[in-house]
Amino acid sequence: MEERYFPKVAEKHGVANAHARMTWERVKESTRDGREWVGRNVDWSVKKVQEVTGLKVRDVVGSRREGESVDEVKKAD
Repeated sequence: MEERYFPKVAEKHGVANAHARMTWERVKESTRDGREWVGRNVDWSVKKVQEVTGLKVRDVVGSRREGESVDEVKKAD
């Protein structure tokens, strides 16, 4: 009905919907990238603590296999 009686408004709604979908996809991608970044830095930090102190931190806090995402570890638990 909107397309028939208010074509300009319908066009604006279409553009707004497309932008909302693109924004949502960017948010999801940024969240995924952020989780991966945090995971890499935690792994690096644990490795350094173990090297410096000799403590087996990874055995206590758990670990991810090389290339395994944080989400994959959650699913395995």
